[in-house]
Amino acid sequence: MGNPVACTGWHNRPMLIGLLLCDHVAPEVIHSVSGDYDRLFADLLGAVDPAHRFESVDVIGGDLPSDPTSVDAWLLTGSRHSVTDDADWIIDLAAWVAETHRAARVPMMGICFGHQMLAHALGGVVQRHEGGWGVGIRSLELAGPSVAPGADRFDLIHLHQDQVTTLPPAARRVGSSAHCLNAAIEFGTGVDRASVGKTASAGETASAGETASAGETTGGMASVITGSSIGVQAHPEFTVDYARAILESRRERIGGTVADEALATLDERVDEGLGVARWLCDHVAAAGALRRRS
Repeated sequence: MGNPVACTGWHNRPMLIGLLLCDHVAPEVIHSVSGDYDRLFADLLGAVDPAHRFESVDVIGGDLPSDPTSVDAWLLTGSRHSVTDDADWIIDLAAWVAETHRAARVPMMGICFGHQMLAHALGGVVQRHEGGWGVGIRSLELAGPSVAPGADRFDLIHLHQDQVTTLPPAARRVGSSAHCLNAAIEFGTGVDRASVGKTASAGETASAGETASAGETTGGMASVITGSSIGVQAHPEFTVDYARAILESRRERIGGTVADEALATLDERVDEGLGVARWLCDHVAAAGALRRRS
């Protein structure tokens, strides 16, 4: 288990966070949660700071924000869909993310599909993992002590087939798992290389099962990328009850043995989603402060 995150205090400034809903909780598992994905994220991020406020946008229903600067930060949720699908809402979202990141420079948080969408929209590559599903509670190993002060890893609920295999320009890997090399990524509009250390090139590609060493991709401060966004492949918003219900509902797709192994981790290990939520909020709050000063 990772250590509690000693946040820097940026997250103590209440934020208005826009929740970009890229899916809705399926009817067959709605009994396991208290509401839709906006409720799951409001519960999680509200535990970081009860003063945070939230606005929801039904992206999968075809809506997109008309003013990306209307909030302090955006959060892209997970989805059962792939960022490489040719659905209109996915294509439109990718264009919106690219414009918001590069022009408006409003920081964003990406969760699972949202993490992959940030990479996809900004020039990276997302592919189906040849090793199959990444499910259950797995360890996210951070790429150095400065990534999330006070923590070296987080144990988190995962549920995915696709993953980021090539980083976009001006991005750096900040966390990996045994199943997913690029499991946590910072996306920047400008990089202070002297402070950050090595920045991943657009052609850096993950091999299946490869795990980054602690000093491989980063050295220096975590939040010095102006206007930076951040994504994680895991699901910090999932409760154990919801994870159990969705694993059971997808048992046939995932495979019985893999599902059983994932279900066992829910009983054997402790999910640290709240620690990741603090880290993500701290990151985008700091990025927002840099944006306001520039």
